[in-house]
Amino acid sequence: MALVVAKQIGRGSTLCTGQRLVLKCSFSSSALETKKKPSVGVVGQGIAALSLALTLQRHGINATLLPDAANHPPKRTGLMLPVNAMVLLKHLGIAEPVERAGTVLSSHLVTRFGSRPYGQLDLKALGTKFGASAVGIERQALLRAMESQLTVKPIRKGIYGFQQPAGSDVVRCEIFDSHGSRRNVDFDLMVIADGTKSKVRHGVFGIDARPGNFVYYDAFIQRPPTVDGTTMTDIWGIDARMYMVPCGRDGLYVWGSVSGGAATASSGQARVRDFVKLMRDANFNKLGVPDVLDAILKLPEVGLSLTDMVPSGQNRMYNRRFALIGDAAHAFPPGIHQGAAMAIEDAFVLGELVANFPDDIPKALEMFDKARRGALSNIEKIAIRDGTAAHFMSGRFSMWAREMTMRWTHSGRGLRSRYGKMAEDAVKIRDINASWLSTQLAALPTPSPAASNVKPVESSSS
Repeated sequence: MALVVAKQIGRGSTLCTGQRLVLKCSFSSSALETKKKPSVGVVGQGIAALSLALTLQRHGINATLLPDAANHPPKRTGLMLPVNAMVLLKHLGIAEPVERAGTVLSSHLVTRFGSRPYGQLDLKALGTKFGASAVGIERQALLRAMESQLTVKPIRKGIYGFQQPAGSDVVRCEIFDSHGSRRNVDFDLMVIADGTKSKVRHGVFGIDARPGNFVYYDAFIQRPPTVDGTTMTDIWGIDARMYMVPCGRDGLYVWGSVSGGAATASSGQARVRDFVKLMRDANFNKLGVPDVLDAILKLPEVGLSLTDMVPSGQNRMYNRRFALIGDAAHAFPPGIHQGAAMAIEDAFVLGELVANFPDDIPKALEMFDKARRGALSNIEKIAIRDGTAAHFMSGRFSMWAREMTMRWTHSGRGLRSRYGKMAEDAVKIRDINASWLSTQLAALPTPSPAASNVKPVESSSS
């Protein structure tokens, strides 16, 4: 049995006991004993990880949430939880605290810079139809609301490593405290949910994120009084896009993009500021946009990065006793407001399958892979299509093609059809049963086999 040498974790690390910990992990090749409640470890503590923990908790299974190995710095961001996401969060019993922490949205407006709107979706009516309201919320507020419902809290700090010899079926973690005592924890399943830049995914699956083709910027600001406090707004320009989503009492999350995946951070920063000034100076006086842009320009620095993508549908979402969910499994171009929703759906389906097949984790993983990959591929196609349309360069034919596409896909009818279908799918997932699973399995081809070996990887968080 191969071991990965452990290192001491960061200061103040705890495992629900207040003791400092050291982690090192290896894999046992012993046969998996029949259990009513499988043990599940999760790498990551974001939306996907917490959703999985909450789903399993409903079935009396307490997942162990390990630290995010990618060491993502804390950042104040916001997001929209569409109706399909809230359908599942309501089923998990956390819709009310999420709504209290965020803003219940009444509508979604899609408009073009200097032109009449493409369309508007009545989110209140859609929510009434499916029994769940769309919510705009700060990401950290969402995580706090979700974590408050957990009976077993996440491990905040730690360093750990994985290695799986051929034939292994149990993940064994050895946990050391500062007094030198040790205990072993065997996991029947290890779930990787530490985001787009996941280090563990690379080591276990050999999958890396690839750069996208545009630069995006984001900022969390105080919502100006000229901006509607319950309407999420998408604004499309020429080779540019911006959306605004109210979050909480007075917060406003602003996200935008311009093309140029090869741009450096410094040149991209200048391009973003030039774009913001252009929109401000163009006398676009509707929707409180000038006040928003002025607030962004007053910030010392606009958040800026190149988009990363993890293509869905091409990669198998499990490998032996490992599973991928959330952005670690699929990261498509942002802008269709489905990133968090797809992470929640992943977690819910996986959690329900593990709970229903506790003695056959490989079967649960195979069913999970087949049930999710087709749905994710469809969402990715929509995201890529929207991203491409948003970044058409100026030119008669390009703009005409973009306008025809947008007038169809983002009209009021088009938006109702798109998000209504997603909400219907979420209801089917919520009511997951043998009939739904058999339909999913029959409709989707068997994925290609995963690699026979898993690379060793050391992942750390401090």
